[in-house]
Amino acid sequence: MKNVMETSKTAVEEERQELEEVKEQLRRAKQDIESERKQLEEMKNVMETKLQQEMETSRLQWQKKDKTGGAEGKSQEIKTRH
Repeated sequence: MKNVMETSKTAVEEERQELEEVKEQLRRAKQDIESERKQLEEMKNVMETKLQQEMETSRLQWQKKDKTGGAEGKSQEIKTRH
């Protein structure tokens, strides 16, 4: 009977150890996922900033063209049609 108890204790301890290892793997995987999520969030923010800058640059170019080059743009358009 004592031998059965020792075997049982050993089996329980092995199961506990395996469970701890799985918990550690899950913890590491969770950290990896969180790290990747943060990287993707940073990349998204950089891309959004670049897009906003490009849109602002484009808007300013159109405003400048409207103010200074409206007549020039029309005369060039007429030349290309003929």
